[in-house]
Amino acid sequence: MSRLEAMTCSADPTFGDDTLNFLDIDPSIARESHRLMNSVIAELASEYGELVDIYGHFLTGDPSWFTQIIEPSLRGASEIRRCFLRQVVPYVRR
Repeated sequence: MSRLEAMTCSADPTFGDDTLNFLDIDPSIARESHRLMNSVIAELASEYGELVDIYGHFLTGDPSWFTQIIEPSLRGASEIRRCFLRQVVPYVRR
């Protein structure tokens, strides 16, 4: 049985909507920094394992997925589980 090495990128609590910006900086600066961080994680994941795309999945979500600015709610945590489950299922013995 092969071993799964998974890395996750970071979700965007604004769901790509700059009007939900909660930082004291221009959202384009924060968005570029976030994009750069996620691209480095994706590059490392391709070298050492697989990427669990939390970022892409959370762009389809809604504010109920967070309890505070960046903390996932019970629903958000379940969505993170959903993302990992897609990666893990192929490694489970049946």
